[in-house]
Amino acid sequence: MQSELVMINDDPWLTRESAAKYLGLEKKTLANWACSGVGPRFARVGGRPRYRLSDLEAWVEARYVS
Repeated sequence: MQSELVMINDDPWLTRESAAKYLGLEKKTLANWACSGVGPRFARVGGRPRYRLSDLEAWVEARYVS
């Protein structure tokens, strides 16, 4: 499967596969989280989930443990 990167307003939108790779997770984990209402926020574009890179970064940042 080919990964896609779409730029809108200089903030790239990633496929679920690309987002999972960025986070070091399995694609299935993100899918399960989306069904459960947890995990990083995403939008459905053409019926398919897309994740903004800035949202992934913010989600990771919010999980730092001090």
